[in-house]
Amino acid sequence: MTTPITSRTLEALHHEVASLVRRVGDFSPQRWASTAGEVTGDDVDRAGSKSDAVYRLVIELARLSREAGSGAPAGAVPARATDLALADQLATLAQELLDAREVGLVATSALEAVQATRAAVEDLPRQVRLP
Repeated sequence: MTTPITSRTLEALHHEVASLVRRVGDFSPQRWASTAGEVTGDDVDRAGSKSDAVYRLVIELARLSREAGSGAPAGAVPARATDLALADQLATLAQELLDAREVGLVATSALEAVQATRAAVEDLPRQVRLP
C-alpha cells in the first residue's frame, strides 16, 4: 500500500536534502574518511566512512528517481564522485528525484534514506521524522 504523499513530505525532503548538502559540503578530507554511524538497519556492518554513506544515498536516490519516472536507464548507477564532489552529486541526484513525474510514489522512502544518512554522517541518533 502506498502512503499518500503530501506537499509537506516533499517540502521535508527538499529541506533535509538541502541541509545534508550544506553540511557535507563543508567536510574536510579527514571528516569524509571518518567512520559513519549506523546508516540503516541492514547496513550496520558496512557503514564504512562518511563518504561511503553519502555515496550509498546517491545510489538510492538514483534508484528511487528511476522508480519515479526520471527516465534514467534501468540498472544505471552513478559513478562515484571524489569525496569533495559528493555534495554536488547528491544535490544533482536529489533534484532529479524531486523533478521526476511520480516523485510522490517514492518521497517517503527518499526522506527516510536522507534522514538516516544525515544522522550517520552527523553522528546523531537515528530518528526518522515524517511530516
